[in-house]
Amino acid sequence: MIEFEWDPDKAVVDQTKQGVTFEEARTIFGDPFGFTVWVPRRPGAILKLF
Repeated sequence: MIEFEWDPDKAVVDQTKQGVTFEEARTIFGDPFGFTVWVPRRPGAILKLF
């Protein structure tokens, strides 16, 4: 399992902004049907997990 570290204050801001808790969001890393997509729309492009 992947270990996660996060800032509790930032977690509150992110939950408000994204509408999902960090605890819920991290479950995607264990999803056997999940996949990643490279999204090069802007500088610092990221991998999105679905």
